[in-house]
Amino acid sequence: MKLTLTCLLTAAVYVAGAIAEGEFLNTCDIKSVKVSGKTLTAKCKNILGQEKCNKLELNKCLKNLYGTIAVDPVGAGYV
Repeated sequence: MKLTLTCLLTAAVYVAGAIAEGEFLNTCDIKSVKVSGKTLTAKCKNILGQEKCNKLELNKCLKNLYGTIAVDPVGAGYV
């Protein structure tokens, strides 16, 4: 599970685009990160330092590209 979660977090940071690499770990509570079904949730701080619960619908931003997790800009979830 740890490897899968690491892959998802890496992909989520890549998808976000506006967040600099490594910023996810600096601004989000890693203990709050959960994957339930196709939704990733985490508590992250906004620019004012306020903690907020965030959700990311994985099927709308990631896809299975022949066995590899890849960014899915159209949100289809598959090749």
